[in-house]
Amino acid sequence: MKDKVRVSDITSLLFCQRYCYFNLSFPEETTASKFQAMKEMYYSYRSDAQNWEKWAKNRFLAIYGKESEEIFNSALKEFKISKEVDEIESIETEVEVYKEELNLIGILDELVEGNKPLILGYKAPESGIWYNDRVKLTAFCMILDKKDGFVYYCKSGMLKGYEVTPKDRKVIIKAIDRVNKLKKGFLPEKTDKKNKCRNCKYKEICDVKDETFASKFL
Repeated sequence: MKDKVRVSDITSLLFCQRYCYFNLSFPEETTASKFQAMKEMYYSYRSDAQNWEKWAKNRFLAIYGKESEEIFNSALKEFKISKEVDEIESIETEVEVYKEELNLIGILDELVEGNKPLILGYKAPESGIWYNDRVKLTAFCMILDKKDGFVYYCKSGMLKGYEVTPKDRKVIIKAIDRVNKLKKGFLPEKTDKKNKCRNCKYKEICDVKDETFASKFL
C-alpha cells in the first residue's frame, strides 16, 4: 500500500508546494506557541478535568518544556471558551481518523456528537472561516463521510459551522494527487513568495535545490 497522505500534508501544500516537498522528507516538528497552548486548554476543558487550566499547563510544559511557561501564561490570558461549545457533546479529542478509499489520515482535534469533526483555529475572520480551515475541515468531513463540521476559534471564542461543497471536495482530491506525486520525488518549480520565503526553515536548501525536469509535467 502506498504511503498515507496526512491532512497536515495538504495544509502544508496550501502554504507552499516546495515547502510540502521538503517537509515530506524532513517532517516538521511542532514548536511551542500560543496556539498550541490554547489547544491544550481546549482539550483539558473538554475532558471535564478538574482545574483544567492547571491540567492544560502541566500537559503543555511536559511536551514543550518548562522554558515555555511564559508562552502558556500569555495564551491563557487570551483563551476564550464559548458557551456554544458546551452545547455540543464531545466524543473524543485528538483522535486519529483514516479513510482507506482516499488513503487519507489525520489527527482530528475533536470528534463531536453525530461523529462530526471539529477543528481548532486561532483567531476568527470577520465572516465565515479561513480558507485553510475550510480545506482542513473538508478533509476531515471526507474521512468521516460527513457533510458538515465545526471550527472553534480559541482566541475569539467563536464556534462556526461549515457545510462542505463539491468544489471543496475537489480541492482535497487534487491535493491528494499532488502530494502523492511529491512523494515520488517531483520537485515543483520555485515561485517568488517573499513573505513566505523570508522565514522558511527550508530557505537555504530550497535556494540551492534545482527543480527536476519531471516537475514541469505535474
